[in-house]
Amino acid sequence: MLLSINEHADGFSKVLSQLSYQNPQWILASEWIELAASIKNVNIITASFDDTLHYCGTALHYEDKRSETLQKFVYEISIFNFIWNGLEVISKIINPPKIPNNLKKRRNIIDDAIFFLKNNFPYIPELPKYTCLLKELEKIIQKDSTYQDINFKELYNKKISDNSGKALSLIKLIRNDFAHGSSSLPIPQDWNMGSSISEKDAIKKIRLSSHLLLLTQQMLLISFYKDESCFVHIDMAHSDETANIITILYSLHIVFDHNNLGLFYYQNRDNDTSVK
Repeated sequence: MLLSINEHADGFSKVLSQLSYQNPQWILASEWIELAASIKNVNIITASFDDTLHYCGTALHYEDKRSETLQKFVYEISIFNFIWNGLEVISKIINPPKIPNNLKKRRNIIDDAIFFLKNNFPYIPELPKYTCLLKELEKIIQKDSTYQDINFKELYNKKISDNSGKALSLIKLIRNDFAHGSSSLPIPQDWNMGSSISEKDAIKKIRLSSHLLLLTQQMLLISFYKDESCFVHIDMAHSDETANIITILYSLHIVFDHNNLGLFYYQNRDNDTSVK
């Protein structure tokens, strides 16, 4: 079972904090992710300064519902933004090789991170829940008119990406739309007759993106540390263990179970990586 986004972020932040004992640069990434985990609620009142609404019950009711919807949205987008900040810090620390010009001329460090995953992430096994969450996100995107012209074959360019980079390729589009003000805000369910996706899906799109961003960062660290013997201690609500960092990164987002795929794979791959 997948942890809540706050628990997921908290666990990953603690892993990054442990790494800071070896390299202080990791602490900044840890702090951004910790900030995401620490958000409990936000308060949005869209009509705070509109006294005329008291003369129209229907308009006041709409603004109350709109405030509720946008409050959920702002909560999710706030978590997402802090997790994205963590991604950028991690990408800079890893400093992945640049994609060759003959494969992609216009690129940035996020593109380079996607290419780094293709060349370094051990495909089998994939992180538990990764593909499932990605498919859910794709279904929502396919219903969203904002992305009606999206070509998944072109987006998932096999020359620079494999399955491990698909989520980041897709989320980069979603993030850019929010960053540049191109994405529409969700509308309360009873008033969104003209919207291509429901209020629930509009908010779920951000929650899924946040989980997938964290999973992608876990895969980046797995790729970065896969040839090193690095042990860290992790103390979370569902686990208190000292283990190889690869083992922890494979399983920190799910309710702890020693029989999960990640632990099984690495315990049998190398005896030195078993849980202590």
